[in-house]
Amino acid sequence: MTFYEKAKLLFESQKLEIDFFCDLKWASTYSEHRIKLRKQIYKQTKNKSVLDLKQRPSLIDQEISISHCPKIGGFVISKNKIGLDLEQYQRLSPNLIQRITTNDELKKIGEDQLQIIWTVKESAFKSSGGLAKLMSEVQILNNKELQVNFGHDSESKQFINLDHSCFITEAKIQDSKFVVYSLISRPDDVCLSLACPI
Repeated sequence: MTFYEKAKLLFESQKLEIDFFCDLKWASTYSEHRIKLRKQIYKQTKNKSVLDLKQRPSLIDQEISISHCPKIGGFVISKNKIGLDLEQYQRLSPNLIQRITTNDELKKIGEDQLQIIWTVKESAFKSSGGLAKLMSEVQILNNKELQVNFGHDSESKQFINLDHSCFITEAKIQDSKFVVYSLISRPDDVCLSLACPI
């Protein structure tokens, strides 16, 4: 199962009304990755202004969020405010995470899930539309693991979830709250978070 298929299953399991796209050729390590991603956005929206790399893409009556890392790139389109962040799992060092996180937040997330802190905060930061100036202003209120059925063992018929984890996190910027859906895919070495205001 591809990373894209895993992310789509997560979003479908939560009944999110979004259009999500990601591809390895939009990874930041590929030349022309930004224009390739923008061409796909144009293909989906038929809005020529999204091709201008000097401007943040904007759509009439829809919101868009773009993200890319050395492993993958993607975008999401929604009728509501939205924030997407993709990051290479191994690049998120504990030192980096500690710079944007309080001890209380570290306790809420747990030692084995530190990598999602960056993508949770970055996606909420993007979704807020400028409420925060720094990612450290995004507060994590709670976090819990989600059970998403990515497939099953054909012999036992038990759903397996060993290589990836999904989470739902509540975050806050000032008086505004956000729900953040996250996917860690260890084989793909990618973390994804998608934030929506609540």
